[in-house]
Amino acid sequence: MKTVKSKKDLAFDKERAKYRHEISALQREIKENLREIEILNQKILELEESIRQKDEWIHRLLEYTELT
Repeated sequence: MKTVKSKKDLAFDKERAKYRHEISALQREIKENLREIEILNQKILELEESIRQKDEWIHRLLEYTELT
């Protein structure tokens, strides 16, 4: 036997489906943003390492030329 839903129940189901869809879309967006943050953090680490190496070279060159 099939259950007949009232208009109120149908409206509630429709609204619930809408919010579930919205939640799902937002969760995908969060995952994409977290991945982008991960990529950017890796780039920051690479750039910081590059700066550190260049600072070492500058320090060595200053020692070599006896400049302070």
